[in-house]
Amino acid sequence: MPTRQARSSSVTLRAAKPQAGLRDAYAKKLRALVLSMSQDVVEAVKEAYEANEPLIAQDAKALPAKKLSDIMDRLRKRWDERFNGEARNLAQWFAKKVRSGVVRQQKDAIKSAKDLPPSFSVGFDKGRVSQDVFEAIVEENASLIKSIGRTYLDQVEGLVMRSVTAGRDIKGLAEDLQKRYDITKRRADFIARDQNNKAAESLARAHDLNLGITRGVWMHVPGKYTSRKSHKDADGEEFDLNKGIWDNEVKQWVKPGELPGCQCTYRPILPKDLWKRKS
Repeated sequence: MPTRQARSSSVTLRAAKPQAGLRDAYAKKLRALVLSMSQDVVEAVKEAYEANEPLIAQDAKALPAKKLSDIMDRLRKRWDERFNGEARNLAQWFAKKVRSGVVRQQKDAIKSAKDLPPSFSVGFDKGRVSQDVFEAIVEENASLIKSIGRTYLDQVEGLVMRSVTAGRDIKGLAEDLQKRYDITKRRADFIARDQNNKAAESLARAHDLNLGITRGVWMHVPGKYTSRKSHKDADGEEFDLNKGIWDNEVKQWVKPGELPGCQCTYRPILPKDLWKRKS
């Protein structure tokens, strides 16, 4: 833990926080994809199921499982292509929006810091480290977007085949399909929220490290379902940006926003000798 004298020879800047508006916009785009897929799949499955419902109810040997399986294969191909085609563009849009918001906040934090000379200015979005982080965000989000479609289609196919085998009517299947859509929509919302936190924190940290800032003050941000006692206890604690804090609950070093659902952030500590060199 640094001494009071060491802290007084530095400036603690405002945190660069995740943007709620971007989170909502990202979630809206993901939900729109999920809704289009669900409507298409449900319509195709219901049409095929209703056309074969007498067979499903009367004769297990005449089950149209092959026909329904073929329909699911066509739907899978169609929506794999759609998600694969849109995933990278959407991920790049998201990452660019996160980066521009983080850079803006970091520059504003510098301008509003009372103890810094007016001549102090930095370019937060430069450097190999931050570019590597940006590209990692794009890749991770593209992969997550693709997984939304794959997971939904896998689960729907299982529901359809189990429903056929059990001889259930279309009403029961329709209820299951609606539940699966609701679950997928909630997953899309979680991805948007969680990735918004992770991306903002990782880019802010990369920019700070590029600048030469290596320490920050942990800020616990409580969430309805994701507030961790270990993170609450760390509120106000100074830590190494490269290392994070020791989390007793998961028995590992963690950084703000790293664990699933974590909304914590940090305030970067700008050492006096750094701004003297750059002024």
